[in-house]
Amino acid sequence: MTSADCLRPAGRRPSGPLAVHCSAGRDRTGVLVALALSVAGVPPASIAADYARTDGCSGDTMLRMLSHLDDRHGGARTYLPAGGATGAQLERARNRLLSQRFFTPISNGTVMPVKRQIRTPRVGTIRGV
Repeated sequence: MTSADCLRPAGRRPSGPLAVHCSAGRDRTGVLVALALSVAGVPPASIAADYARTDGCSGDTMLRMLSHLDDRHGGARTYLPAGGATGAQLERARNRLLSQRFFTPISNGTVMPVKRQIRTPRVGTIRGV
């Protein structure tokens, strides 16, 4: 399964939260979420700060990954179509993320995360998934 395959449900499902998980570890989910946030226009520093909130994860590692993605592939919006995502799918995923009011649009088509307190349920108690 490619990263593009993983992002498709974000544009197909009705509004509401999506759960992203991987049985092999946090790095794969972190990269997938970083790609989605990048498509939505979230600045790399904000993506890295979000990634660093996970125990044992470094924001510097995420910044290096995003820099590599930009240098080698031109960013997530060109990397994901190379893996099979269409422009329409990326736009639907972006619109979904923006419609959830997690981000506030600012200039130049970028967005900033909305500060909010999120209660994280214990593993095994996630409801509605």
